[in-house]
Amino acid sequence: SSPFFVAPTGVTWSTNEYAGHFLFCAFSTQHLYEYASQNSVVDTGVGGCQLDVKEGPDKALYTSDTTTIYRH
Repeated sequence: SSPFFVAPTGVTWSTNEYAGHFLFCAFSTQHLYEYASQNSVVDTGVGGCQLDVKEGPDKALYTSDTTTIYRH
């Protein structure tokens, strides 16, 4: 099988449901990914994550694409 590559565009450290993990967006797929462990990247299934991801003070994740900011 061929390796899976994504180019991260935004990254955050999570303290919510993904506690203790780095989360990042990928421009090409517009999905949110979780760096779960060494050499393990998981597509969370969350879309709208083309440019950036941040965890807000309310512990919700905020992602963005070229037109919108989404609250998850």
